[in-house]
Amino acid sequence: MQMQLAPDNKIYISSSTAVHLLHRIDYPDRAGVACQVCQHCIDSLVASNWALPAYPHFRLGPMDGSPCDTLGLDNIPWARYRFAVEEAGGAGPLSVQFTDLTAFEPDTWYWDFGDPVSPANSSSEQHPVHVFSAAGTYTVCLKSVNDYGADSTCQTVFLSGVSGIEPVVWEPDRAYYAVYPNPATDQLTIFAQNDFSMDTRAVLYNILGQSVGSGVISGGSSVLPIAALPVGLYRLVIYQNTQVVHSQIVIKQ
Repeated sequence: MQMQLAPDNKIYISSSTAVHLLHRIDYPDRAGVACQVCQHCIDSLVASNWALPAYPHFRLGPMDGSPCDTLGLDNIPWARYRFAVEEAGGAGPLSVQFTDLTAFEPDTWYWDFGDPVSPANSSSEQHPVHVFSAAGTYTVCLKSVNDYGADSTCQTVFLSGVSGIEPVVWEPDRAYYAVYPNPATDQLTIFAQNDFSMDTRAVLYNILGQSVGSGVISGGSSVLPIAALPVGLYRLVIYQNTQVVHSQIVIKQ
């Protein structure tokens, strides 16, 4: 079994037998169950036989001031971050965990969550949690600093405010779809954001590829009844005109 910390600040773990499944630790800096171990989380499609698949050592650079730093280059930070909804604390789908991914040993962080209504619109923590004041779009910026300089990055984050739906990086010319609940019993709600198409529809297929339900999708939320369908796995496909723009497995229970 082999473990390695990746550039996304997650630890990936090979299996102890010759299988093609990898485990993952999402938050290595947290103690106990809060680190969120995902067992058999990734299908690498190729048996790894104890070892992790080979990949480059990302972010190689001189250690500033060491004998290896023969060119005198300074490792100025490269600011990056990831984020995910953090509902465990009871704040619901507006609570977001931000994880710093800055390269080259930053020692100071300045976060601006773009949420002026909030009394805590900024943070100097490396991995802060912020509870946004409402659903919507926010421009979240991070400035990372080390002894040699600083770098900044911003992402426009969209929060649906619906439990179980992860935030996404907002792109003005792209439509977003979220389907819930999943598993579902009586109906599927399809949340469409930023959908400018006049011809968007959802089609539900059974495991034989047969269409068993469909509906027109408009901005906001649309409902697809499934109460009459047998229990099982289905694939929901959303089309804009004839182009597939979203596809996912849904479970009828």
